[in-house]
Amino acid sequence: MSDAEKEWQYWLNAASAAEAFERSLPELRRDRSAVLGSARVALAGFDTRREALFIIGSLNTDFTSALVDELLVVALSDRDTLRVRNLFGRLPYAEAEEVLPNAVWNLLEKENDGDAYRRMAELLQHLGLHVALRALCARARDHVDADVREVAQDFGGSPGDE
Repeated sequence: MSDAEKEWQYWLNAASAAEAFERSLPELRRDRSAVLGSARVALAGFDTRREALFIIGSLNTDFTSALVDELLVVALSDRDTLRVRNLFGRLPYAEAEEVLPNAVWNLLEKENDGDAYRRMAELLQHLGLHVALRALCARARDHVDADVREVAQDFGGSPGDE
């Protein structure tokens, strides 16, 4: 089999998988609570997380909002943070402004380190949630951890800069 034939076969395989996925969407949309339960389980598993993010991205943004807490935990992973950021980027601004800040604060209560603060600051900046970003920086500025304070410097400057 030539390289061109192999490439075409890969394309056909992907197209077949896409067609099967497309046929499954109406069923997924029909039972919201079952999909949310399955998504939560899949997001918690390292081996099923990427597929879950793909599926969630193919559903209505209401699913993204309903899974905000789980998605923020996934956003802490360097491997998946951009995918999660893109999912939240699909939310209407008002909806993101409503659901994300409180979820970010809840996450930072549990994950209280520089990496978590940085991922959340990047997310808030990406989404243009400037009020929430300023609040995160104000909180980080007074933190005992130097890595967290660095996030405030990187994303919010010093108190006199605002």
